Amino acid sequence: MAADTPLYVAREADLSALNNHWEAASNGTPTFVRVQAPFGGGRRALVGSFLRDVSANGQDALVWRVAPADQENGVQWLMRMYGSLIAHITSDVLRRGKAEMILTSQLPKQTTRVQNWYQQFIDAMKESKTDTEKGSVQLKIPQDNPLIGLIEVVNGLARKMPVILEVQAPASVHSVLPGQFLAGLMTEAKSAGSKLMVVLHDEPESDTTRSCYPSALLDFYNFASDDIQTLTIEPWGVDEVGKFLAARGIESDAAQLARITGGRPGYLAELVDILGEKDMLRADLSEVTLASLVPMDVDTDDLEIPEDSDTAEGQRRHAGPDDAGTIAYLAALLGQAFPSSLVADMGGFDRESVDDMLDAMGGLFEEVQYSEEMQTWLYKFTKGTWREGVMEANDNEKGHQIGRNVGLFMERFLSGRGYVFVGRTARTYAEHSAYSRASMMRARALNMDAPDAWGMAYEMLRYFDEIKWNDQMVRTIYTSLLDNLVNHGNLKAADQVHAQVSEYATEKEDRPLQAWLLLNGSKLDFRRQDLYRARDRARDALTMYQALENNGAQAEVKIHLANIELADGNNQAAMTEAREALDLGSTRDESDENKATVSAHIMAQAELVRGIVARRAGQNEEAIKSFQRANEAASQAQQGGIALDAGVRLGEALIANRQAQDAANVLNRVLQLAKQSGAAQIERQASQLMANLMAASGQMENALQLAQRVLQLSSQMRLEPAIPGDLHNVGAFLLGLNKPGEALAYFKQAEQRLTGAPEGHPLKRDLNYHMGIACLQTNDFGGAKTALSAALPAIAATKDARRIMSVHSGLARIEEQSGDKAAAMKHLEQALAIAKANDLKDERRQIKKQLEAMA
Repeated sequence: MAADTPLYVAREADLSALNNHWEAASNGTPTFVRVQAPFGGGRRALVGSFLRDVSANGQDALVWRVAPADQENGVQWLMRMYGSLIAHITSDVLRRGKAEMILTSQLPKQTTRVQNWYQQFIDAMKESKTDTEKGSVQLKIPQDNPLIGLIEVVNGLARKMPVILEVQAPASVHSVLPGQFLAGLMTEAKSAGSKLMVVLHDEPESDTTRSCYPSALLDFYNFASDDIQTLTIEPWGVDEVGKFLAARGIESDAAQLARITGGRPGYLAELVDILGEKDMLRADLSEVTLASLVPMDVDTDDLEIPEDSDTAEGQRRHAGPDDAGTIAYLAALLGQAFPSSLVADMGGFDRESVDDMLDAMGGLFEEVQYSEEMQTWLYKFTKGTWREGVMEANDNEKGHQIGRNVGLFMERFLSGRGYVFVGRTARTYAEHSAYSRASMMRARALNMDAPDAWGMAYEMLRYFDEIKWNDQMVRTIYTSLLDNLVNHGNLKAADQVHAQVSEYATEKEDRPLQAWLLLNGSKLDFRRQDLYRARDRARDALTMYQALENNGAQAEVKIHLANIELADGNNQAAMTEAREALDLGSTRDESDENKATVSAHIMAQAELVRGIVARRAGQNEEAIKSFQRANEAASQAQQGGIALDAGVRLGEALIANRQAQDAANVLNRVLQLAKQSGAAQIERQASQLMANLMAASGQMENALQLAQRVLQLSSQMRLEPAIPGDLHNVGAFLLGLNKPGEALAYFKQAEQRLTGAPEGHPLKRDLNYHMGIACLQTNDFGGAKTALSAALPAIAATKDARRIMSVHSGLARIEEQSGDKAAAMKHLEQALAIAKANDLKDERRQIKKQLEAMA
């Protein structure tokens, strides 16, 4: 390539179009542009070239570039937006000073709330710390709705200085927030005449995008279609490829290169390098495809191939050279980088043999790192072109069927692991024509958004009430917000939102939403333990769903009624409701009227009810079976919350059945999944059970760590009634580790929180006992006497012989220390009587020795 010849990366016409849009934006006409091209179609190169031109021309513009990641939920995406904007502004002292001056000058004209957003952003710029090596920035985000705050701040800046926002992958974030942000940003910018240009990387509209793009983003594109400019990058032909080759000083067949890449410039440079390495640039390329260039060679010296190719029952097949094509395609379906264990699991291969195969295909793959979280090695394709070539080789019905099967695998086994896999599953389905499954997974990803996102989204509807929001999206926001408020126990806020949404449902005459609101209101009553009203509203909801002939919703109400009856102690009534739910939730087999398939979702909840009833009846074996079935059905239905609840209850039943190791295995798995999915309540329950298991097996350090995590989660969730017990448990495990001083500090905190609690409070007995023991060990005999004396009546009522003897022995030691030998001997005699009555021979001998020594 000639030294003075710039590399050709984009058409002049496309650059000219972007520059025209930029001219309009910089003159006060806000402009939103969808730059459309398939993956590898040159979007990034075009926009990058345009932005370099803006910078080279000396235009004083704020260029804000954001590349969202597909594992981010809405709140994480919003943090990235703030971080990238602040990092760019603060990377230049003059730019930061100008931004601060622009916002400060507008403060007097704004409302108090907008002033606060401006001031908080100014403070964040001053206090931010950017790590240039890691590319991260320490942020201070507004507590008041940061989504609306960002819209106001960006428009505040764009009123006085031109701003270009480039969002490279808006469709990768399955949340309502990006779509709402863009709608609010456009509305505010138009009303303010902001100097704003927004460039959105996009793909040409197709059944694939319509089924897997986030619905809120599609809503924005529809809502703002008259105000959005679309720039479609057409595939490169001979002319463009020729200019690229000329710029690099290379001679080759431009027409064939355009054909091989499908006119996608993103693969052209890599293809030219590949052909150059193979000395093929001037060869006949008419038979060459990306698929034909993929290096599929396997170095068999790196493989340990077993002599016996037969696989024993229950074992996975050993991957060999003949499986290279299958392994490469499964890896390609997972993305440019992938976990090797997932490739093995999808193909039914032995995991180590797949690692060996990937290592043996060194021309195609390279090892990246070991993932502690997934307990597997991560690999990647050495070139993006290789992955595209593998996908091209399988672009046929057989390949698409494999793709759909991979989608099923991801849905069943991966989507429960976390948010990231749900969005990827939707994309996999969409790319292989399973559009209805893709839409279903997209909806699931949306519903799994961070809880805080729904509150911000709800306020956006009210703050920008001039926007005609899509009715379906509004319903999704309402229902998701209410579900989250009820599930997290924020009942006061839930009541307020419930009343406002009820007005909306009445105004719209939305009968399904009204029925849902009755059910949700019943759940609110249930959380308040107002069981009479909860039962009443649930039955009203049932009546409405019967009129709507919605059997599935009726089954949901019946399950809820079963839970109400459980809470009211009516076990048989709960079982009746559960059985009726199963009947309503079943689908009859048209070929055999005696057969019916029950919805896995309803089956899981009904089995949960059965298990709880069995536990109450002391039928632990039956309870274990029911909880196992509930867990399996919930996993099949992708109902993570129910699966985790069943898992915790299963662990508890196993403990009650004295199957400690099985319980530990189950609870460990529940803990992992609860942490991944952010299910704090379940994590707390499982941690509490695991702590007790660890303590029972003498693993006090592990028990202490788990108990401290329980306390932390209770504090985060503001579970005030649970905190005294959690403080006591941490202290008890510290006491078991011979740290009485530290234990005493926790016991005193627990005691302080129990001030005003009735004397019969169940925690006071254990707390007084452990405080007494801790005081004894720290030689605080006065404190020990007070605590143990207070504990004795309640402990005596439990008939726990060893603990009663322990209290008497402790009090005897205290009385002896104070010089009252008679009182001390009286306590020992009482302890001896208890030892005799309960045939505790060793304890009896020990107490006798104490008495003799004292006499």
